[in-house]
Amino acid sequence: YDSVNTQGTLRLINEAARAGVSRIILASTIKVLGELSDQSPFNATSHPNPQTAYARSKLAAEQQARKVAEKHGIELAIVRFPLAFGPGVAGNFHKLIKLVEKGFPLPFKSSSNRRSLINLENAVDLLFCLGIREKDPSGTFLAADHPSVSTGELLSAIARELDVKLSLFALPGLIQKGLHRLPGVSKYAERLYGSLEVDDTQTREFLGWSPPRSFDEAIRATVKHYKSRSETKGS
Repeated sequence: YDSVNTQGTLRLINEAARAGVSRIILASTIKVLGELSDQSPFNATSHPNPQTAYARSKLAAEQQARKVAEKHGIELAIVRFPLAFGPGVAGNFHKLIKLVEKGFPLPFKSSSNRRSLINLENAVDLLFCLGIREKDPSGTFLAADHPSVSTGELLSAIARELDVKLSLFALPGLIQKGLHRLPGVSKYAERLYGSLEVDDTQTREFLGWSPPRSFDEAIRATVKHYKSRSETKGS
């Protein structure tokens, strides 16, 4: 993480400065603020609290980038994104789609957590907006699709687009708490039952920006691509 996210970013920014680049836009992660947002969403005034090596390496990249930008008079905009999804998404989001498709009963009937996501198209649109802005866009920005959703709501949206029946059951709170303490399981329990919500009001107001694609549209496009890939493999 350090060699790529921190040192690699620093080398690239230094080379950009030597080449006379006047504006840099750095994509970072909301995880520099923490793994869970607890009672209130992360916002523009939230203080960094990275909990993993990945998040610490991204925060270090932000800090090094600011030093280079200040030294060379470069405009620097940093965007902290939550989990991005869209056609071709891999990782845990792809696994969720497969679980819903297979019809496995899932323990999220009573989930009340809030998770912020961002569609890849919306993320790129924001980066483009920062790139072409006439005024100096320097600053640190948060971004997310609206609304934030619970794990159960996300699964329901996926099931709707897959046109499959979703089977959810409630997991007792005591068991949920136990999962948070199990080695090797706790990090997954946090992602599925915990909240990581983003308030990007400052970004939208400062830039006059709003995502071009709605959450429902983005889920529809993501699942459509997943289904087309599955049909291609099966033929």
